[in-house]
Amino acid sequence: MAFALAAMWLSSYRWYTTAGFDFERPWGDRVLARYVRVRWDAGCFWFGQAEQPHAPRGTSMDWWDPGGTLFARSIPPEPRNLANRLGWWLVGDVAQDPYEPIRYGGAISSQWVGIPGWIPPLLFAGFPLVRRRLPPIVRRTPAG
Repeated sequence: MAFALAAMWLSSYRWYTTAGFDFERPWGDRVLARYVRVRWDAGCFWFGQAEQPHAPRGTSMDWWDPGGTLFARSIPPEPRNLANRLGWWLVGDVAQDPYEPIRYGGAISSQWVGIPGWIPPLLFAGFPLVRRRLPPIVRRTPAG
């Protein structure tokens, strides 16, 4: 798993990849699409969601379906501060979302957390080492 996450991190400097789920529901005479995703872009690992209204497409809605993009061209967001330059992002609304005009145009809601892309592979690579060093858990039976 660590190797797969490292490959996603390294490829994210050139390619954008996202995976997650899409949910649609009626919203007046339109459809509100909610995208719940993890994404790798510009060296960062992002997780969160965005909601975007659109015109109905056909007679039925996709209440739930998997969604994503594999290896599209990366469009790095413009850093707004030092934390963003280091790969840390916290997006609480549409106005803060650097991807809104590009990926989720017309979004009405957007919440994302972005962390440096090297952290997930490091955590997965280090987990077996930490696990070996932990003492075994001794189960006690209650007296009685």
